[in-house]
Amino acid sequence: MLSTTQIGVGYTYNQSERAGNFYGLISYQGLYPIIDVSFQSGTRSTSLYIDKIYPLDSLRTDRWQYNQLTAGFRLPLQLTNSKYIQGISLSAYYNYLQVTGYDLPYRYPTEVGSSGSISALTYGFSYSHLLRQSKRDIAPQWGQTLSANYRTTPFGGKLTSEQVGVQANLFFPGLAKHHSLRFRAGYQLQAQGTYQFGALVFYPRGQSYIGDEQIKAGSVEYRLPIADTHWSLGRWLYVQRIKAGGFYDLAKGQSNVEVRDVYGRLRGYETQYHDFQTTGLDVSFVFNTLRLRNSFEAGFRTIYNLTTGQWLLQPLVIDIGF
Repeated sequence: MLSTTQIGVGYTYNQSERAGNFYGLISYQGLYPIIDVSFQSGTRSTSLYIDKIYPLDSLRTDRWQYNQLTAGFRLPLQLTNSKYIQGISLSAYYNYLQVTGYDLPYRYPTEVGSSGSISALTYGFSYSHLLRQSKRDIAPQWGQTLSANYRTTPFGGKLTSEQVGVQANLFFPGLAKHHSLRFRAGYQLQAQGTYQFGALVFYPRGQSYIGDEQIKAGSVEYRLPIADTHWSLGRWLYVQRIKAGGFYDLAKGQSNVEVRDVYGRLRGYETQYHDFQTTGLDVSFVFNTLRLRNSFEAGFRTIYNLTTGQWLLQPLVIDIGF
């Protein structure tokens, strides 16, 4: 819209919770800094045991509604524009999350639950120095990125939390042309409070997030083109390309947790450690359908959880083309 405004609307569906939400966003770029506003509204579902002592045999499930508003600004600074693109971005956002219809007597630390709402601020900094990609490149051949984020709840209320996360990426050429190798590392620190934010660092794919007080995460990823196919199925489908990628993810977390006796009385604290490792393979197809000029990219991901010994298969929708 006059090269100043971006508007988006959509619907997302959570397969594990069998619940969805609608969202809308608007980004006004006619001023400096850029102003972003987004809104989500939908349904969530959670199952938890309400027992206080063992054996845990009272699993209950509840569905509730939520509304989430995010508003703020970002200041993108382009430092160079040659074969390397180098830039810095500064951002600050206000987030308000309201929950209604939550009826369980307890909640996970990462959920608002019966507290009703939470207000938070997020400050962000990011830096990137990346070699421009050719059309056939899967990912940058050379480059570095660094991001740092800080979340806090300065407005008081029942829910309080504070979180810092830093993450870096290094890109290198692969073994053949258009291949790419990426190393990723991150560190997250979350203060003890009545609420836990979601992850600020990349968490192992296929592993449920646990909001430990300290998290060290890492990842190695190799991406490559498999074939430029140019397969055609009449007017219905045209497959341009097949891509693949292998990965290995890990995360190490630790927290100080309460130790209680069988009567629920506090006996002290102990340090709890978590160690998660997953590996897997992505395969995706770049295609056009119904002779539309816009291309789509979708495929599947296979994950093997080295910690639990379980296999997982997930659909991938990487690019909807518009």
